[in-house]
Amino acid sequence: MAGSRKGSRSTGASRARTVSQSKASTALPTTSGESGTSAASPSPLAPVVAPRRRITLKRVLLGVGAVALLLILIGIGYAYYTVQKTLPTTSGTLKLPGLSAPATVTRDIYGVPHIVAANINDLYEAEGYVHAQDRLFQMFFFRAVGEGRLSEYFGPSQVDTDRFLRTVGFRRAAEAEWAQTAPQVRSALEAYSRGVNEFIRAHSDSLPLEFGFLGAKVEEWQPVDTLTFGKVQAWDLTQTWSNDLLTADLLSNLGPDITAELLPGYPKDAPVVVPGANTGSVLPALKAYSDKIRPVLPSFGLGDIGSNNWVVAGSKSTTGKPLLANDPHLGVRSPSIWYQVHLSTTDGKYNAEGFGFAGAPGIITGHNQNISWGVTNVGADVQDVFIEKLDPSGHPGQYASGSSWLPLKIYTETIKVKEGAPVTQTVRVTDHGPIISDVLPVTATLGVKSPGPWALQWSGAQPGHLLEAVYNLQTASNWQQFRAALQGWSIPGQNFVYADTQGNIGYQMTGNIPLRKKGDGSVPVPGWTGEYDWNGYIPFDALPRAYNPPEGFVATANNKPYGPDYKYQFRGEWAPPWRISRITELLKAKDRLSIDDFKNIQMDTSSELAKKVGDELAALKPTDAPTQQAAKMFQGWNGDLKPDSAAAAIYEVTAQKALSETYSDNLGLDLFGEYLDIEGSTVLQSFEQLLDKPQDPLWDRKETPQKETRDDILLASLTSAVSDLTGALGGTIQDWQWGQIHTVTPAHPFGSQPVIGAMFNLPSVPIGGDQTTVSVGTFSLVEPFSVSSYQSYRMIIDAGDWSKSLGILAGGESGQPFSKHFSDMLTPWQNYQYNPLLYTQQQIDANKESVLTLTP
Repeated sequence: MAGSRKGSRSTGASRARTVSQSKASTALPTTSGESGTSAASPSPLAPVVAPRRRITLKRVLLGVGAVALLLILIGIGYAYYTVQKTLPTTSGTLKLPGLSAPATVTRDIYGVPHIVAANINDLYEAEGYVHAQDRLFQMFFFRAVGEGRLSEYFGPSQVDTDRFLRTVGFRRAAEAEWAQTAPQVRSALEAYSRGVNEFIRAHSDSLPLEFGFLGAKVEEWQPVDTLTFGKVQAWDLTQTWSNDLLTADLLSNLGPDITAELLPGYPKDAPVVVPGANTGSVLPALKAYSDKIRPVLPSFGLGDIGSNNWVVAGSKSTTGKPLLANDPHLGVRSPSIWYQVHLSTTDGKYNAEGFGFAGAPGIITGHNQNISWGVTNVGADVQDVFIEKLDPSGHPGQYASGSSWLPLKIYTETIKVKEGAPVTQTVRVTDHGPIISDVLPVTATLGVKSPGPWALQWSGAQPGHLLEAVYNLQTASNWQQFRAALQGWSIPGQNFVYADTQGNIGYQMTGNIPLRKKGDGSVPVPGWTGEYDWNGYIPFDALPRAYNPPEGFVATANNKPYGPDYKYQFRGEWAPPWRISRITELLKAKDRLSIDDFKNIQMDTSSELAKKVGDELAALKPTDAPTQQAAKMFQGWNGDLKPDSAAAAIYEVTAQKALSETYSDNLGLDLFGEYLDIEGSTVLQSFEQLLDKPQDPLWDRKETPQKETRDDILLASLTSAVSDLTGALGGTIQDWQWGQIHTVTPAHPFGSQPVIGAMFNLPSVPIGGDQTTVSVGTFSLVEPFSVSSYQSYRMIIDAGDWSKSLGILAGGESGQPFSKHFSDMLTPWQNYQYNPLLYTQQQIDANKESVLTLTP
């Protein structure tokens, strides 16, 4: 490479000399007589009148170029005007009809709005307006997902997606929930909608760029749209039905013993939050769901999303007051799914700051004057697949329920299609739920005699009180009010950690967790017998909780929330214990922890699994020099998956190859692909346990005559990994870096479009970690190594002094690509930097960027 650069410089110098010499040779006097020679005599053939200047090709090109340049400048000017017109007004005064008094929106240097209004309804109306200013297309897109209207805007390719979304019925469930929503919450949601709609009305000719590309009109926002988004978000975090189908397929193809190795379950001795048949194949259905439905969900329907949170008491804090941390792991998107905001009223009753969603009023995590809270997903199994029995000849339009035949509920949906004919969708629903096999390719019997359609029961399909819980949470002032608010948090089930200014800490699990008459919901079951039906939900007061525990801390990382003595032993897709074990280890490592200690925990990229695999790789005996060099790098390696680590890059590629070599021949490529895609970290957990059994038959490759052991597979995988990395990163092993192949690119729904896609995507950045580390950098095992879920924000709350709290989004506050706040947090986020969560008026004034006054 150095020689190449020298060659470039030499060539450039040579070209410079040639140009200089050429100019000198032509720089001659052009005026007659000045050169010392006489002027030439006129030719006798020369015309008396001077000839016109000839129109040469050169002159034509110059003229065309000038016109082209002018047109380009005009185009740039128009584009600049168009872009600037779509950016929000953040200074001055604007009318916002519906307010009872003026409200102010102070945006700080990070683009975060601090909204002050006279009362809660005014506050939420102003928040709706601000959300629309920054994130209107995001709100529009997720509303289209919830309503199953993607085809209307994106064309025929989305018809199958819409058919599934309408069958599940997010909008139907939201409308049923709206009918029973409490009056004060209805009023707040109506106020929020007024704010959104005033922005839409006032900016109908200057909406964000995406609407121009789509050619779409924006309908008014309705309160039920917010409830629909809540249903979509809850679905995104509770897709255990696909695990049920995969389990059935594994049992059918491999039997119970191998299935138990592939799905090992949560280890008995791992930390908990609160101690105490022949199926045919479901692969076509799973693949159709993965290809068509998951990409449009807020977190892409990832099977490996997760989060961390923890809280320590003042007795374990250097401040003498509780500290609380949260970093949700969600799908990589541009803009971020989260929106940071500070909301307060002039009467002092409401002063909350944190992270919420554009499309919903209030905050989801953060703090108010008195308490703070953070969340992680529980992962409880709240979805079951029931195989129904129909008798079209004897009981048309009915399904069996015990000894009776009940009529199917029928909903007819008309799907509008951009540049296509409308599609009519008939949705059939039993008492268990919608029949999803009507919109998925089904060939499987699922082990049931007299096979029939699959109905999906989901706790989120029932009317709940999620938005009431959010509403009440904003102003809760103590543990009792906090728990009272969370009683309405029916979906999605969350692990809440809590801290207050009085020094108390706590943990409360939420969610409607079904009580099953029989079975654990792990596989599809007969629906007509009634024996597997649900029998209500676990009572809220019986859900796991803790208040001022003797350990002085509580931590969760999507791990199992209860111990062996808990009364209700419900099933869940618990994350393997790597993250929670590491967090617990670090929380116990010091008697007292500071904010800086919390930062270090959030940035920790140490992997217990990587260390274990590294020890095995170090013990191998390669025969070729490059693999020998790679193996030596694991001697004494601590398993830290830092972005600049060569060992981390070698480990990850080796592990990926070893998974394929070990499992693909037993499962077959199609089932192996779905296993990787749906189970994610469970695959790695199975692999970790398999490492302890070097002679296990799973290591053996069926297509080879010899019997392979663990070390054979690991050596072949390491050798192949070194070869691949040499081709990708060069021959100097020490220069390889995990971050060179492990990058995050926050992508927009338009991100894959030619020409305009790059405008909406955020730049790619290298990061460390993987799905086993506290600082998570999950990648799909099917398509390594691009990051698919990450720390979507990081937050650290100081309950002793709210003004010292910190937080940062993975991206930026604005959803508009030409805004200065579209991506300004991405690089600091990548480098584990934090912004202050500005809370006091003095802080806000010292860091304000603009002030907008909204008047009635």
